Amino acid sequence: MIRYDGQSIKIDESSVTGESDLITKCTLEDVLNGSSGDPDIDSNKRFSLIISGSTVNEGTAYGLVISVGDNTYIRQQTKLDSNDESPLMEKLEVIADQIGKFGMVTATITVIAVWLKLIIQIWGQKTEQ
Repeated sequence: MIRYDGQSIKIDESSVTGESDLITKCTLEDVLNGSSGDPDIDSNKRFSLIISGSTVNEGTAYGLVISVGDNTYIRQQTKLDSNDESPLMEKLEVIADQIGKFGMVTATITVIAVWLKLIIQIWGQKTEQ
């Protein structure tokens, strides 16, 4: 949502960005004019975009919703996260494959050893008779 009118508002975007600080949002007009209407806002931190999942903690505002459903910021991020594998995930998959192969070889050797022991015991009992 783009904020276009209202009082000074403070937004909690921690559920979306992990940022625990409250963020003051300016109106779109303030952002375009380069003024914030609030002297506490740094000129590099003027935003009017409110991300879905955010919570308004102080103030009131009017805004224009610019995307819903699959087009929202959160949905786009989850699409990126589910399609892309991090280098760590790739390394973990390689290690998991190696552990699986080692386990199969160890299990096969164990089964062969048990069968050989059984055959030797049976053969030893037959030769004693």
